[in-house]
Amino acid sequence: MLGECVLSSTLAIESAGAADAALADLATTAAGGLLTVFGMWSLYFAKESHELLTSLRAGIVWGYGHYLIFAAAAAVGAGLAVNVDFLSHHAAIGARGAAAAFTVPVALFLVLASTLTAEPVLVTGLLVAAMFAASLVALHRPAAA
Repeated sequence: MLGECVLSSTLAIESAGAADAALADLATTAAGGLLTVFGMWSLYFAKESHELLTSLRAGIVWGYGHYLIFAAAAAVGAGLAVNVDFLSHHAAIGARGAAAAFTVPVALFLVLASTLTAEPVLVTGLLVAAMFAASLVALHRPAAA
């Protein structure tokens, strides 16, 4: 899924670059997308799965849970492409819809990934706190002239 996300993002940014879309917007989208995808990759492999597979029930939940995890990871790549299409004015979708195409699958992936950790409530709380801190920084940065 990592490769598909990176390929989707690269092709979308390449086509938007050819269409003379705003370079600053594309750069921030590309940077945020890469940070997200590599962060998701790191989270996924942060804990070895054999520690979680302690029973048949846990194995079944782990195995079938991957349908949702992989679907969310694949949708992240598509969401990045939608955002690039929006920035290059090739999408028939608004700003909020384009944002949701990326953020909803990321949120689903993070919730599922944090569920599988040893401290799911703490990990989820840390994720929410980090998002809150990032939103404060984004809200208080000076506007572009």
